[in-house]
Amino acid sequence: MEFDQLEYLIAFGKYRTLSKAAEKLNISQPALTRAMQKLEFDFKVPLFARTKNRIVFNENGEFALKLAQDMIRQKEAMYRKILAFDQANQHIVIDSCAPMPLAGFRHLLLKKKTSQQITSELEEDEEMIIEAVLEGQVTIGILSRPISIKGFRCLHLCSERLYLSLRKDHEFAHEKSLSFQQIDGMSILVKKEIGVWAALCRKALPKSKLLFQENREVYDEIMRMSILPVFRTDLSSKKDDDSRVLIPIKDRFAQLDFYVFYSSELDTRFRKIIDSFNEVDWTKV
Repeated sequence: MEFDQLEYLIAFGKYRTLSKAAEKLNISQPALTRAMQKLEFDFKVPLFARTKNRIVFNENGEFALKLAQDMIRQKEAMYRKILAFDQANQHIVIDSCAPMPLAGFRHLLLKKKTSQQITSELEEDEEMIIEAVLEGQVTIGILSRPISIKGFRCLHLCSERLYLSLRKDHEFAHEKSLSFQQIDGMSILVKKEIGVWAALCRKALPKSKLLFQENREVYDEIMRMSILPVFRTDLSSKKDDDSRVLIPIKDRFAQLDFYVFYSSELDTRFRKIIDSFNEVDWTKV
């Protein structure tokens, strides 16, 4: 028995006619018929009830179909795990929904002086990150919410809180905290690549003009020279000078927890890095 035969069986189960299944499989109908006959020969039991112009699954066939679907799923899961294991040995691919957890994780990997190539990308759509990890295209996914999927780990990595960075002469500079409602309507400088924080800020500040700046050097220069308020976080602000003050945003959803999502087969490779994440020196990230 070969996997091709199981895929033929599944196609017949889906389309319920030999002609339609053969068309979708891009093989001839006689070739598909021979494959079904070979399966019956291998199993030594009939799988089909035959009439003059049609065949249908009997009870054996319906049961075989279910088992074939399970085996194909296991084959695909095995492929994903092997691919992820190989990638972790040679090429670590990280997709993250936020920049600072990604930067911290990369920093710890590089600190290990790993010979593995590290590729990373910021992706606001967390469903795409999850799918990429499940498909084995991505080694590590960093999410803003925990998920539970058999065969995969999802561990808490860190928390991050949003702050407003203000010039010391700003009217709100002496506040202990601020709410989104208080600052809604302000023009605020925002670094463009901030992942899920961007959607959060847009939703929380419908009246504000969010001035997204893509160039890092230009962003830093505007932050130094401008009177504009700037969004920072407790992680991203570690390198800031003392010309500004940081005021925490007190709304509950202004703090996000981030989680690392990866195949459980890679647990021994990444668990120590996750456990040591609180040791990251953010002034060097």
